[in-house]
Amino acid sequence: MSAPSASAAVVLAQYVVVRADLMKKLGWNVGSVVAQAVHAAVASVHLSYGEEDTKKYLQVRFPENISVSFFKKHLPGSVRLPTSLTKV
Repeated sequence: MSAPSASAAVVLAQYVVVRADLMKKLGWNVGSVVAQAVHAAVASVHLSYGEEDTKKYLQVRFPENISVSFFKKHLPGSVRLPTSLTKV
């Protein structure tokens, strides 16, 4: 595969991993798990607000920006996820 041209757009994405095991393990309902995922997504943007990639992500208008959600059944699958994403 050839290198991307200078005019090729870089697509930035935010990945959100939702742990389904929290519902059973901690007795959380679906709404609580989703609220926690939303909180974590907003917190990650806040903590990285000064980074160039975050600024670029926030400048892009919908639908060009991408947010991807993963629903993992248990923690071990979530721990392996970063390795899987770097292969994409």
